[in-house]
Amino acid sequence: MQEGLFVIKGLDEISGDTDVLVSNQVDIFPNPAYANITITNNYTASINSITSVNNLGQIMNQWKLEIPENQSRSINLDGFKGINILRITFNNGKVITHKIVKF
Repeated sequence: MQEGLFVIKGLDEISGDTDVLVSNQVDIFPNPAYANITITNNYTASINSITSVNNLGQIMNQWKLEIPENQSRSINLDGFKGINILRITFNNGKVITHKIVKF
């Protein structure tokens, strides 16, 4: 493996039915992050759960929460490091993934 090349293992198990158009309706910032990220939902359905998976495919955290359309929530990233994948599930069954980097 080349230096500086990241490999995300286990992504196929968590990616679900990713919808690119829906994915563009969710903003996550800052990215990369030091302590917290803010998730803004601009989609017409509410976010009802978020699962974080590390680069080894291990579930790091799961949040049961509601982020309605045009609303934001902050999530604390204590205990995270490196690259993580957020699997975001909406109340209409849509699932998207976003990659975040934690310093």
